[in-house]
Amino acid sequence: MNQDLSNFTTTFRASQPRRIKRNRQTVSCCSCRLRKLKCDRQQPCGACRKRGEENACRFGQAPKRVSSSAGKDEIQKELRHMRLVLEALAEKSGTGRDVSHSQLAESINRMQRALDADETTVSAEPANAQNEVDVVFGSLSPTTIFEIHKALPSRQATDSMIAAYFNARYLTAPFIHAHQFKRQYELFWNSPESVHFLWISILFSVLAIGAVVTNAKGTNPIPVDPLAYLNMSARCLLAGQYLETEELSIEALAMYSHSRFTIRGSQDVALHSLCGMTVRLAQLRGYHRVPSDPSLVLTPFQAEMRRRVWFTIQLYDVLCAFGRGLPSLIHEDNCHTGHPTNVTDDDFDEESTFLCPRPLTDPQSMAACVYQSMLLPILRRIIRHALGLKACTYPDAILLGHELETWYLSIPPYLRARSIRSTAFTDQSHTVMDRIMLELLYSMGNSILYRPFLDLTKPQDQLSQVSLAICRKMAMRGVRAYIEVDRELQRGGRLHEDRYIAINLSSSDFMVWKILAPLEFADCPDMPMQESSNVKGMLETACQMWSARAATSMHASEASRVLRVISGQIQIAQHFVLEIPYDTSNFYRAEDMGNDNQHKLVSQYEENEGEPSEALALSVPKAPPFDALLTDIDWVCQSLASFAPVLTMSRALSIVISAATCQMKRHQIIISQLTDAHINIYPTLQRINPFILTKMAAQEAFPEITRSLIVPAFNEPLVLEKSLTPTVTAPGTALVRILSTSVRPHNRNGFAGKGFLSFTLPFAPGDTAVARVLSVGDGAVAVKPGQLVFINGFVAARDDPDGTRVLIGLHDGGGKARDVEIFELYKGLWRDTATMPIENCLVLNEAILRDQMGYSYADLNYIQRLAVAYGSISAAGLRTGETVIVAPATGHFSGAVAEIAAQIGCRVIALSRSASKLEPLTSRYPRITALELTGETEKDLAAIRKLCPEGADTFIDISPPQATASPHHLSVSLDSLRPFGRAVFLGAMLGVSVNYMGIMTRNITIKGQFMYTRAELVSLIKLIETGVLKLGKDAGHETVGGGFALEHWEEALVVAEGATAWGQQVVFTP
Repeated sequence: MNQDLSNFTTTFRASQPRRIKRNRQTVSCCSCRLRKLKCDRQQPCGACRKRGEENACRFGQAPKRVSSSAGKDEIQKELRHMRLVLEALAEKSGTGRDVSHSQLAESINRMQRALDADETTVSAEPANAQNEVDVVFGSLSPTTIFEIHKALPSRQATDSMIAAYFNARYLTAPFIHAHQFKRQYELFWNSPESVHFLWISILFSVLAIGAVVTNAKGTNPIPVDPLAYLNMSARCLLAGQYLETEELSIEALAMYSHSRFTIRGSQDVALHSLCGMTVRLAQLRGYHRVPSDPSLVLTPFQAEMRRRVWFTIQLYDVLCAFGRGLPSLIHEDNCHTGHPTNVTDDDFDEESTFLCPRPLTDPQSMAACVYQSMLLPILRRIIRHALGLKACTYPDAILLGHELETWYLSIPPYLRARSIRSTAFTDQSHTVMDRIMLELLYSMGNSILYRPFLDLTKPQDQLSQVSLAICRKMAMRGVRAYIEVDRELQRGGRLHEDRYIAINLSSSDFMVWKILAPLEFADCPDMPMQESSNVKGMLETACQMWSARAATSMHASEASRVLRVISGQIQIAQHFVLEIPYDTSNFYRAEDMGNDNQHKLVSQYEENEGEPSEALALSVPKAPPFDALLTDIDWVCQSLASFAPVLTMSRALSIVISAATCQMKRHQIIISQLTDAHINIYPTLQRINPFILTKMAAQEAFPEITRSLIVPAFNEPLVLEKSLTPTVTAPGTALVRILSTSVRPHNRNGFAGKGFLSFTLPFAPGDTAVARVLSVGDGAVAVKPGQLVFINGFVAARDDPDGTRVLIGLHDGGGKARDVEIFELYKGLWRDTATMPIENCLVLNEAILRDQMGYSYADLNYIQRLAVAYGSISAAGLRTGETVIVAPATGHFSGAVAEIAAQIGCRVIALSRSASKLEPLTSRYPRITALELTGETEKDLAAIRKLCPEGADTFIDISPPQATASPHHLSVSLDSLRPFGRAVFLGAMLGVSVNYMGIMTRNITIKGQFMYTRAELVSLIKLIETGVLKLGKDAGHETVGGGFALEHWEEALVVAEGATAWGQQVVFTP
């Protein structure tokens, strides 16, 4: 230890000379030495943690205690009294004591001079501190109580602005509790000196936003300057020493940041630095930790307020990161606070002993904050994905996109984006803006996520095209939302009375700018003409809107510039539309084409999700009559391509086909001429014009008679019945043509009356299928005739989706009356055509799945098996990098669980009594490890623990009823889970027992999962369409028998009974 440190350990004594203490190492922290407490020498120590002073726990030199001015005055008074007493004694005493009295008087004088010098030094320190320049606020000087009183308006005006702030729900900060603020506000007016400067800073931040609101509404007789209040808020922060003070410092700084962001928006270049400092101070104060941490003695009210403060800090950190193109300062691996609770200020207060959260389906203002909080970790990962030094991989982007889509699908209906004019009249303005904010965050996340894959050097690259399509779609959604808000803010609009919302538009300008930015360098030659006209009009409107705000928002200026570039690209693309100089009225029926378009040959096809149809018009110098088109397709294609070099041969061929589609009687002629040679010559035909071919096929294959297989009675042959195909489609349903449908191994046993599934005879089997939509009833918006769809056989009653659920053509739910009613309403799918609920028809992207990936209808039918497996994985909350036990793993569905878990990046331990049966799985997926069970508990447990010493994260059980007699795998799998592990039961065992005590003491969560949700099925299909999950031969799947006709049902049942290995399936192809 440095010997000079001993000089700092002395204590001043008035009656004793200076002493030097023993030179020993200091082992207690400064706070414990100061309080003379026992210190446990930890960092921070236990005593400081109990007091909530972790940041003040320091070891080493103890700070000098500076006596207060009142203490110095008292000492000065005592010294003067001692001097008077000494002088009186000197007069009464003899001469023998003169020397002693003189020495004592001189000692008192030295003490007096030392105190005076110390007082001069101490008094000089604040003056020097005031001259220091603050890193954020510059040379701004701290304020005083007198200046605060002078800056405040009258009590009435102050009340009015504060009320305006709390009523402007969209602009309020969630961590300002209305009732607590009211009490502190009254205390301030009663005793201003007793209120801390940091709370006064919060008051001025509230007044700044309130002034903006009242100015916008025109309720202030004399408009006030919000920036003056914002300036006073900053001065109060300095006066309250926000960098050193523990209490209220983070809240005051966060509120100042919120007000500054609301008023100045993205124009404020110092805002990012302010947010960064707020993040670091909050972490220093422990706001990034779980409030229930034992080291923090917090009430439920304080814990919730800290969660809300940290949420606000996180939100601005992400927004600033997006706005400046910088990494986020907050990371998930060192941040664990939980999300804010969905409670209103009326639901809890400072005296509350616990919180009762409202359901997220309850439309409260905090619900939007909760969903934003759930989104923030995903956005941070997207930022790291886009800005990381490592090259972005498309599978990583797909996984992130899947998380983003899952979050979006979880948003309740009342927070879903919709047209403002279509909202209910009772919807508040803050709810409308919450919806738009969530929509913009979602669109911005998608746009940033797929931006790295826009390859400008390879515009025809598949990834680049898919990414461009996503970015373009997100851009249009963002621009459309902005235009609608701007329109509704005008006089007569829904938001005109709350037009103060416009002040926050500039703070969101950068979101739309970030959404639009990827499109600036993307050409638009493939933009459909009709769509381009609509888009061009929308972009021109948005350009005018942002140009008007360019002076107040640099991002609005940049957005308007990008819009002008994109609009110009569309304008150039439209120059390729040329007129045909001869009459072509025989190509189109009168109802198909208007008078203005009688001289255009137009190729149209509709895209998914209700996007506008594509139109391409070309001119031909000498065109043959229509019959010639049918006679010599090659000549026509070459003529068109030679005249318009920009037109590929495949696109020319698609024009001919589309012309023929308008003459329904000519279908067979055209189809007969589209031989394999043509397809080989024009390889991009189906990508260019997939809808025309599917539409032709659908209309060609509309049958008058429908055949269906029926089980008349147990142990009797199936009957192939014939009936008329319905000509009227009921509202809310779709008539589909079945292309492939599953035959299950247990079907034959069930038809003999030996199965465990419930159904009443006569019975129409068949539970899932791949089909083509023939017609739809009223109420359908996404499903259209001609589309390829996956038929989900798991049907729920619309008015009781949780209680009434059946497997069409398989299981009637156990025989309850309501279940049987639904079961009988929608027949099984072993038939030519079927009528199904519209929500059970999930659209498949045929251009990708069939044309690009080459999947057959039978391959796509495997989705039904993956859907059950994906439901269990979703229920388990399985994440990349986790270890999951799958048992038994040799079946259809258990093998599907293993293959999905391996493909999303999990380690799989597959249990079986015969490890050799798992060889097809383990050879294809290295992440799957097969483990053969011996039947001996200790031996099997040791084998599992060798593979995962700390225990598995999840166990998914898919046991058939036959496993009830020997549930050994169940007990060893549950005992192999780590503490707080998860188990999902997906099988059909009956009456098994579990280790109750072992599950309880290790906090194991057990969840039953019946099938899957529609949202999970949608997510699964997207994973397949994006290539994350494979189907067909590449995935090891096999369609045994290649597909059977309905007439060959007996052979199909026999083959299916033996096709029990993983990846094997048997299907009907009617």
